[in-house]
Amino acid sequence: MKTSSQGVAEIAGHEGIVLSPYKDSVGVWTVFVGHTAAAGPPDPATLPRGVEQPLAAAIDTFRRDLAAVEQRVANAVSVPLRQHEFDALVSFDFNTGGIFRARLTKLLNAGDRARAAAAFDGWRKPPEIAGRREAEKRLFRDGTYGHSGRASLYPADAAGNILWSRGRRVDVLALMASAGTPASAADPATGTGVPRPPAAIPAPPRVTPPERQPDDPGPEAPAPRSGGRPALRLVLPLLAIVAVAGGIAALVRRGLRAARTGVASIIRRVF
Repeated sequence: MKTSSQGVAEIAGHEGIVLSPYKDSVGVWTVFVGHTAAAGPPDPATLPRGVEQPLAAAIDTFRRDLAAVEQRVANAVSVPLRQHEFDALVSFDFNTGGIFRARLTKLLNAGDRARAAAAFDGWRKPPEIAGRREAEKRLFRDGTYGHSGRASLYPADAAGNILWSRGRRVDVLALMASAGTPASAADPATGTGVPRPPAAIPAPPRVTPPERQPDDPGPEAPAPRSGGRPALRLVLPLLAIVAVAGGIAALVRRGLRAARTGVASIIRRVF
């Protein structure tokens, strides 16, 4: 199964497109559509800073990165998927790399689609990723694509800072067509779309980095236990009190016996 054209555009819409290397919010060198060295060549840290790479290279790398993620999703999921569900899962794994360990995958494979959709909410770190998780959940559950086939294209300076104010909106499918890359063989829709003129972005969204520490304990996380050590902490002092009281009682009994013995001895001497 392959990502649909709408799905390709959706992921690009989440990630943004930057043709020169930049540092994401956690300091990882990134380029093109969320590409890092962890996904394979090219290594963004070795590319010339502040120099835009060819669009064809960006699209080529994006499709290669997507193909690897598509295979991961296919290997992780054991139930049939609708196209929009597959697109949502590819977007999720492209961003998090968590498809194999995610609770949502376990729930989906168990046939519980409703709880699988809700489990997207378990992956909301860092906080700026929450909007993307919500969009992926909506796409998985309802088939709603939120970016209308468009993404933000930004330049970056030699220090690796994205120049947000110079961003513009672009038609992703038209960009792919101009780069000579088909959007997706799996998409039965209207081909690559009609190119639209770029528009200024009054408030460009941030390019979201991959999540480093997903907040997804999974179903195997142990539930909090009642009793146990907290109860033991209450019982031990009580036992100590009982032991002390018992010791005092024993001393009192020995004292009384000694007193009785002494009194009896005195009486015998007197009489």
